[in-house]
Amino acid sequence: MNCQEIVKQLYEIQNKKIILDGLINHRSVTEAPNIRLNLSAIIRETKEESGFIFIEGKSHRTFSLEIGGKSNDELINELKAGNVSMDSNMEREISHNLETSKSPKRVKLVRLSSKDMGFDEQVGYVNLWGQILRLGLGECPDEVAVYQRLKDSGQKDDHYMVAVSYFGGRSGSGGNWIYSVENKNGRRSLDRSHCFVRSYDPGTEWIVQVPDKDQKKK
Repeated sequence: MNCQEIVKQLYEIQNKKIILDGLINHRSVTEAPNIRLNLSAIIRETKEESGFIFIEGKSHRTFSLEIGGKSNDELINELKAGNVSMDSNMEREISHNLETSKSPKRVKLVRLSSKDMGFDEQVGYVNLWGQILRLGLGECPDEVAVYQRLKDSGQKDDHYMVAVSYFGGRSGSGGNWIYSVENKNGRRSLDRSHCFVRSYDPGTEWIVQVPDKDQKKK
């Protein structure tokens, strides 16, 4: 069992305890807990099927993104054709280190701020990553940053980060990079930064993967 699996199991145990505590408290203050809990579960499942997910008591719209099926060189050429600004390190990372899916597939994503995930103050990525796991969400494959950048070619002034695995070392690059997608004054950019470098304020927005139900059961 590797470090990532151990941390994930610890957060899953903590999350189950929180849920159990909540059920115990709920049962003590209502005369018909089963009816209320069943109704809540039905509403939650219906909204999830309709393209929403509940995070910290609030619903957020999910969306899908098609990734894979293109070579690293094809991705670089499409980024250049779209006038996406990248430094030489970013371009080299995509050309030589980015792991891409051989066949096209769709991933389910959600955009959340640090505050949406429960942080009212500055937060380091290690704590943010732990919270992502506790909420039942997951890391994005690195290629999501590239495909999301290409998808948002008409993006107005905007900025968000793409959450990838805290433990996910990039082969040959030193590892633990996170990606930034930004449009500012008509300039489109794709950048990366080391996750240890800084902390993030409550308004920082993140693209996070929503595991499908089959993945959650495994």
